[in-house]
Amino acid sequence: MIEGHGPGAEAMANGRFRFSRLLTLSLLVVIWSALTGIAFGSDLDFSSDLDFGSDLDVAEKLSQRALEDDRAWDLVAALTSEVGPRPAGSTGDRRAVAWALERMEAMGFENVRAEPVTVPHWEAGVSTGRIVTPHPQKLVLTALGGSVGTAEGGIEAEVVEVASQEALMAMDPDRLVGKIVFVNHR
Repeated sequence: MIEGHGPGAEAMANGRFRFSRLLTLSLLVVIWSALTGIAFGSDLDFSSDLDFGSDLDVAEKLSQRALEDDRAWDLVAALTSEVGPRPAGSTGDRRAVAWALERMEAMGFENVRAEPVTVPHWEAGVSTGRIVTPHPQKLVLTALGGSVGTAEGGIEAEVVEVASQEALMAMDPDRLVGKIVFVNHR
């Protein structure tokens, strides 16, 4: 038997958080603009050789331009190094929005703004566990993102071992009711 405790889903239990967040599409527009030379005063002009009739053709041409020019890569590198991790709803996410707004304005875009969005926000809390029988010992645990927190007193239940998250998803949910799932994947 194993008992465990993890109050980690308080933020999820409290609902969704509203905040201003720049949509991924906006960053893609910046990258596309960097590739096509828009707002850079660049000598690159793709308006004549990009045929918007086929998404695949456009993607292939943009991909080729990305290989020929480092501006899109430089933008992504700057975002990841200057802002760092930016999970939805986090402080890093808010820093990324401010960074993108500033960068887009500096690049000459007009009417730059963040749009309010609602996203689920989950933070892992403290997770502890131990084997209680037959040989008591402490365990190292981690919760899957979005997991519901455990009651303050913890739980004690039979353990079901699975080899991977894929194996877990393929299992009959009725086999798992009232049990602790142990994903034994290294």
